[in-house]
Amino acid sequence: MAIGPHDKDNSHIAVNEEGKPTAFVGQDATDLYAATAVMIGLKTYAMFGKKVNRDYTPTNMLAFASKKTGKKYRKTKEDYLRASADLKIWCATMRAALPIVEG
Repeated sequence: MAIGPHDKDNSHIAVNEEGKPTAFVGQDATDLYAATAVMIGLKTYAMFGKKVNRDYTPTNMLAFASKKTGKKYRKTKEDYLRASADLKIWCATMRAALPIVEG
């Protein structure tokens, strides 16, 4: 059975010769990239009250974090930071689970 472009088993992080990521391939790897961006967005919003872009509203970021972590969050500074910390753990777990492929 061939692995298609949308098959989660094909997810991996592609790195160059120096070991730096060059691509996040597959749904799981793409989710990891998005979660990293939202994690940073939540922390930025909690600390400075600034959105990193128009789409990263507090509601959207908390909904994304809830979807990934299975936890509920309120619109408070403490919960923005808690959601960011929970996503950091989720990202570390995903990064450890995804294969690293050179090339």
